[in-house]
Amino acid sequence: IELSGVKPNPRVSLVREGIDICRKHNIDFILAVGGGSVIDSAKAIAAGVNYNGDVWDLFLVTPINHKCLQLATILTIPAAGSETSSGCVITNEDGLFKRSTGHPTLRPVFSILNPELTFTLPKYQTSCGIADMFAHILERYFTNEKHVDLTDRLCESTLKSIIDNALRLNINPNDYNARAEIMLSGMVAHNDWLSMGRIGDWATHDIEHELSGIYDIAHG
Repeated sequence: IELSGVKPNPRVSLVREGIDICRKHNIDFILAVGGGSVIDSAKAIAAGVNYNGDVWDLFLVTPINHKCLQLATILTIPAAGSETSSGCVITNEDGLFKRSTGHPTLRPVFSILNPELTFTLPKYQTSCGIADMFAHILERYFTNEKHVDLTDRLCESTLKSIIDNALRLNINPNDYNARAEIMLSGMVAHNDWLSMGRIGDWATHDIEHELSGIYDIAHG
């Protein structure tokens, strides 16, 4: 069963539709094929199927303490890092709110990352994704924690790799190796590996959530 219609800054209305479909057909596994908006929608659906209230509660104050459906991903837009993260972000059109939630069981059981699937991405979409993964690293990099030399260096090297390969893609969008490096960098930027021993800031993401919730602008 396919659920289409995911938009950038994914809507809770479609999530509710997906939850109804899963309940009606006793679906127990979700495959998300797309970028961060598709994957986050799938995660929200996975979290909402076995929840007795409205799924939006889980993005406000209600913690996820119930069983979520398993999900997997086939990534087509490297950006959000949702393919290996445990969180998701959803927009509520009623009030123009954009909020996040997360739980370890929302981390995909597997993700397929094939750089060839990104060859047709427009330059603008590629650039938005690169800006997003860059921000994910900076949110972690600027911390008051001391004695985090290893993850300092890991953050710096990943940022450098993103810059180098972004320049290569600007010249040749079909550079397989550059696409692969960007795809891997986006995953590493947000799978918590670079967070070891660190407390992130996330202020810029909080600001962006308010702006894109109201104005529906691109994330990145």
